[in-house]
Amino acid sequence: RNVSEVKTSDSALAEARRCLLAAEATRDAVQDELDAALPQIEHAKTALQAERAESKQFHDEITNARSLLASSRADIDEATKAAEASAKQRDKLRLDLESLRVDLVEHA
Repeated sequence: RNVSEVKTSDSALAEARRCLLAAEATRDAVQDELDAALPQIEHAKTALQAERAESKQFHDEITNARSLLASSRADIDEATKAAEASAKQRDKLRLDLESLRVDLVEHA
C-alpha cells in the first residue's frame, strides 16, 4: 500500500509539474505577445496625438477664418453705409446745384 501511495503521489507531482510548465509557457507566450504589441500601441498613441494636434490646428484655422469673415462683413457693412451716405450727399449736392442754376437763370 505504501508503494501504491508513493506512485500516486509521484504521478500527482509529475502532473503538477506538467501543469506548472504549461502555465509558465502560457505566461511566456502572453508576455511575448504583449512585448510585440507594445510598439504598435506606442505607434498608435503617437499617431493619435498627431491626429489630435492636426485637428486642433484645423479648429484654430476655422476659428480664425470665421473671425476674419466676421471682420470682413463688418468692413463691408461700414463701407456700404459710407457709400449710402456719400450717395445721399451727392444727391443733395445735385439738388443744391440745380437750385443754384435755377436761381442764376432767374436772375440773369
